Amino acid sequence: GILVLTTNRKKDFDEAFKSRVHVKISYPALDEDAQAMIWRRLIEHNSEVTVYSNYWTDDV
Repeated sequence: GILVLTTNRKKDFDEAFKSRVHVKISYPALDEDAQAMIWRRLIEHNSEVTVYSNYWTDDV
């Protein structure tokens, strides 16, 4: 089977746990523009989410 794990605390994993993970992928933290783009795309492509444009600002 396949298990996907995500964390921002990888230093807290002990060696026994780390030894059981076969593939590790690290990527840099996203800046604010990248985060906003991801949220916009997620909301635009999800028909079950209603966004009221008067509440959506660049600060959100």
